[in-house]
Amino acid sequence: MRTRNDEKQRLVSQRRVSEDSVGKSSWQSQSTWEHLLFGLLIIPIVLSVLLVLSDVRNWHMPPGLFALVDEYRTSIQTAVQIVATALSTIQLFALCRLINWGTRILFGKSPTSLNVLGLWSAMSTPSINWTLPLWMTILSIVMANLSAVISALWTGALTPANSVAFNSTTLMIPDWSNATLIKEYPSEIDQTGPTIRNTKGYFTYSVGVGLLTSLVSSASTASTVDGSIRNHIKLDNTGYTYHGRSYGAGASVGLVDDTLHSENPRATNYTYEETGLAADVACIYNRTSQFVIQALGEDVLYALMGPLPDSNLSAPEYSVYIGRGDRTIVGIGVSGQPAAYTAKRYLAIAAGDYYTPLNSTQCTVTYTPARFNVSVDIPSRNITVAKLDAAAASIDPTHRIAHVVTRQLELISNDLTSFYRSTLGDALNASISDYRTAVASTSTHTSLSDEQIALTGLENAIVSFVDDMLVAYASAQLMVGGFGTPASAAVYVSALRLGSRVYIVATAVITGVIVLLVVAEMVRTRGWRGLPAFDYLDNRMLVLGASAGGGEIAEYAKETNIVNDTLYLINLDGGLLPGDGNSSNNYLVHLDLTQPFSVNNGSAYHLTKIDDTVPQLKGQTLWSNAANTTLYSYGGHGLGNTSLDEGIWTYDIGKEKWAVQRTSIKPVRLYSGVLSNVPQLQSSFWVGGYQDRDTTRAITDESKIYADGNMSREVLSDVSYLSIPSFHWYKAADLEKQRMTLVCQVYGPQVFGIGGRINWADDQGAGCYPMPAFIYDVNESPRTMFDPALTSYSQPSVVAERTKVSPYPATWADPSLRDLFVPTGTSSSTASASSEAKATRGKSESISPGGITDTLPNVAYIPIDDVEKLERYRPGGYHPITIGAWLSDRYCIVHKLGFGAYSTVWLARDKEAEKYVAIKITVAAGDPVDSQESNILRQLGVVGLKPKSHAGEAYVPRILDEFSISGPNGIHRCFVTTPGMMSLAEAKDASSVRLFQLPVARAIAAQLVQAVAFLHMQGIVHADLHAGNVLLRLPESMDALSPEQLYEQYGQPHTERVERLDQRPLPNGVPGHVVVPIWLGKASERISLSEAQIIVTDYGESFMPASTRRHYSHAPALLVPPEVHFEPQVSLSFPADIWTLACTIWEIIGQRPLFEGFNPSADWVIREQVDALGKLPLQWWLKWDSRMRWFNEDGTRHSGASPRTWQQRFSDSVQEPRQEAKIQEVGEEEKVALLAMLRAMLAFRPEERPTVTEVMECEWMQKWALPKLTKCK
Repeated sequence: MRTRNDEKQRLVSQRRVSEDSVGKSSWQSQSTWEHLLFGLLIIPIVLSVLLVLSDVRNWHMPPGLFALVDEYRTSIQTAVQIVATALSTIQLFALCRLINWGTRILFGKSPTSLNVLGLWSAMSTPSINWTLPLWMTILSIVMANLSAVISALWTGALTPANSVAFNSTTLMIPDWSNATLIKEYPSEIDQTGPTIRNTKGYFTYSVGVGLLTSLVSSASTASTVDGSIRNHIKLDNTGYTYHGRSYGAGASVGLVDDTLHSENPRATNYTYEETGLAADVACIYNRTSQFVIQALGEDVLYALMGPLPDSNLSAPEYSVYIGRGDRTIVGIGVSGQPAAYTAKRYLAIAAGDYYTPLNSTQCTVTYTPARFNVSVDIPSRNITVAKLDAAAASIDPTHRIAHVVTRQLELISNDLTSFYRSTLGDALNASISDYRTAVASTSTHTSLSDEQIALTGLENAIVSFVDDMLVAYASAQLMVGGFGTPASAAVYVSALRLGSRVYIVATAVITGVIVLLVVAEMVRTRGWRGLPAFDYLDNRMLVLGASAGGGEIAEYAKETNIVNDTLYLINLDGGLLPGDGNSSNNYLVHLDLTQPFSVNNGSAYHLTKIDDTVPQLKGQTLWSNAANTTLYSYGGHGLGNTSLDEGIWTYDIGKEKWAVQRTSIKPVRLYSGVLSNVPQLQSSFWVGGYQDRDTTRAITDESKIYADGNMSREVLSDVSYLSIPSFHWYKAADLEKQRMTLVCQVYGPQVFGIGGRINWADDQGAGCYPMPAFIYDVNESPRTMFDPALTSYSQPSVVAERTKVSPYPATWADPSLRDLFVPTGTSSSTASASSEAKATRGKSESISPGGITDTLPNVAYIPIDDVEKLERYRPGGYHPITIGAWLSDRYCIVHKLGFGAYSTVWLARDKEAEKYVAIKITVAAGDPVDSQESNILRQLGVVGLKPKSHAGEAYVPRILDEFSISGPNGIHRCFVTTPGMMSLAEAKDASSVRLFQLPVARAIAAQLVQAVAFLHMQGIVHADLHAGNVLLRLPESMDALSPEQLYEQYGQPHTERVERLDQRPLPNGVPGHVVVPIWLGKASERISLSEAQIIVTDYGESFMPASTRRHYSHAPALLVPPEVHFEPQVSLSFPADIWTLACTIWEIIGQRPLFEGFNPSADWVIREQVDALGKLPLQWWLKWDSRMRWFNEDGTRHSGASPRTWQQRFSDSVQEPRQEAKIQEVGEEEKVALLAMLRAMLAFRPEERPTVTEVMECEWMQKWALPKLTKCK
């Protein structure tokens, strides 16, 4: 070994002479210059930051710059490409220098091949070397073209791109608080209303007379001939067109928006909201209408007279029309003196033979206060008005506006009846005719009768009249009356921004990666202190290197306590190191491992005298934190009593300062013994040692307390190890021989004890050992031979079990220790939370220590699909957990099964039972539903302990275990149950045919009936039976798979990083990553009979009718039994389960559910039930107010409608899909028995349904279902 070291030193010296011959000073100057070139990276860094900020904050170019770029597009693009090329050159230079310097340092430590050297050269230049092996050539090609790629990305990030900016402004909208000018001109005050005519149009309060032609023309096109959305012009000179209904809104557009346009010359769109009246028109034929045409005894005069439903009986409607016979007359009657002014107004139409479809029609116009969103497309001059759901204050509290608007229709009809024609009648007929054309051209309305077509066309025309008149009055308020009020408007303006997001992100990532690489290399190499002058890119140096007989040769030492290539030692006795004879000072020793050194030359070891305030200790443990910025000291012994030590001493490497972290725990000091540090585990192995009065204040005599606990001066054979930072001591195997040592070192799992004696110094016969004294293998036992192949360390099992749960202790002896070792925002708990996959209850909820609240917390996260709401990781909410965590020292988390509003559910391995289980971990705030569910399951579990239990008990989940865990968000209840593979609904969703094989469907249905029978026998109503709450058990064969085999078959757990929207650090109690639930299932048609083992889950809605009254159902809307709607005063009971059981069996056998509908209302569900099962019981039938929408009084459908009958549903839900999928159909005999059973279970009245026991005895169950269940078992 001595000869080898001398040869290395000779070669290193020879290399240094060669370097000097090249010119050392010249190289140092060049290196300094290249270091400074890294400063050019500040340019792409600043640009990347600005670009990201511009994208995140949606920055846009100011108007002046917008005009400049718009005018000189070509020149700007050329400049962008030049800048992009310069930026890519800077970044590529940085990458090449990093590769060159890193490989030069590596080259100085170990020899390399010519191919590798060629690759390094190609990557550092960059250039393509075609003489290299293929994979190296490919790398060189990538590097050579990297500049072009980066340049292209920068071009995309800097090129101005079209965008839309958002400005806010105000816009005057009609003010209805002063409606004094809105009157019934001229009939009310015998004069024309105030009027203005200007370049923007004609605006008047005499709407019915002044805008007569425009109103009628618009009404004539109220129906579109192709059924499309109607486009109609605004009744002024602004040139705007309404797309769809105007609802009387949008009058301000083009009239009072001049300021908006002047402030935003590039505006493309603006939106605002205003309050108005939404008119709902409904027309019928009233054959008994008393509003009729009567001749006045003269040839050309006719009276339209008679009362309306809202008329004052003392003042019926009366108006005189002129015509050549009554055939040409179309008159509209609107009560001039109604019995009361209300939001609902009536109008009646009497018409002659020329306009027969209009005669005897009667309409209601209901004016409802509403808020409208008005969107204006400026380039296309379109206005779109959308009615909002928000409640609105009425602009017409006295209903005078509604009265005046509706009365205009009578004035219009009177004015537009001529001697030979009625212009109004022609307009109304045109709307009807266009609607008839639309019906004929589409297939969706072919069943409409002529009367229905006529009424719909008339309704469209009346809507057009009313909407246009409301706009006209609103325009008059603005332009004539000057009654306006400001409203906020959002304006969208054409703008330019820098770059596209994808390119901005790409350049930012590249810049970030390069900067991180530079910083990492700078830190790792301590500013490239170990960079050799020898550069293989310099031909002069290659020649000199070759003449030296090979590459650079350097010492390499693999030690412990290594931070950033520097070995740190702390010792009281500097004299133990070569070259230092002072044994009285306290030193921090560090050695730069990137520089040549010799174990025979102490000058290479840098000794720094430690501050006098730090206890003078020897034999300490020294380890680094994860960031390699701080060293921690523990253990050791001193010159005198050290029991006054008050904490853990830390050394800041950057600041080169010592400080104490005060704790209530007093550091354990041991004299002698030996420490072996294993930084990667943050643990130390301690061999031997004792306490005496120099180490421990409580010892006042000559006693020595050895590490093995004996109060005597026995030989030291004890080996133990200290887990840091938990500070737990663990006993290891004894040494083969007694040993006292001075120095300790580690290599993989092998601990070297160097030097030492048989016993302590006062035993003169102790004698000394040769070096090394022993080799102790921490995995096995003391060794007699060193094994260089053992380079990796594996934890002893007891440490592995302890650290599996958490890298931090379950409890801290002192809180200040946790502050020292646990990063901010990290949980030190050994357990974590999870929850059951359960339907969320329809509204956004959050967790708080006091329970559920209706609003989520203020912290917002970047959304992640298919995982729980991240906002529920908060105090009182979910508990963070990771794959591999252990719960209750028994269950190891393997994967996530699902989640819900109140819990998450995890797949875990039970080490005692050696099988998989499901663990549901509730939120810390608790959930009354979960409490109810757990109480039900506990009760069922107690029943299951009794002998001769019911067969259905096997299909009810048991709580196998329950316990609580504590975490950063509170205390969580954990329930252990049998895991499910998937629900029946999920199995069908995973299938393209959505069918189970018939034997499988029979077995599942039989099990479900047995499960319900067991529940009812225990007095429990499930109350939420459906395919989503019936799980298929995880096959027992899965228990034979280890977690690793499970991952091979189903994939590794997929995690997603959790990030806040504001990019701030995550709060305490929020996991850094979340797990996407595993899919263990398969398509429904692939499930075999042996796999058809069910579990009925989700007892959150279950109750006991004997003690609980329930008047509602939270079952899916299509499955809710009818008594919920018609007998709400009667508590639900067991028949409710029979109804949902029948619906679920149907869905198991068939492809589609029995009752169907998208987001159905209660009326829709009842309609489906009547279509399938027939007319409701008479008392319920009469209670159902909506029946006339679809049915005649005898329960049949209105003419033209085709209901899906019971038999038809079975055909298109069960038989036909099975035929198409070539899956076994239900035979005729079985079909009769099955439908008989289901029809009985679906009796409308609950008292007429069979009990579940009677269902069990049905022919279908006995002959088809239960036999398959026997085979399944």
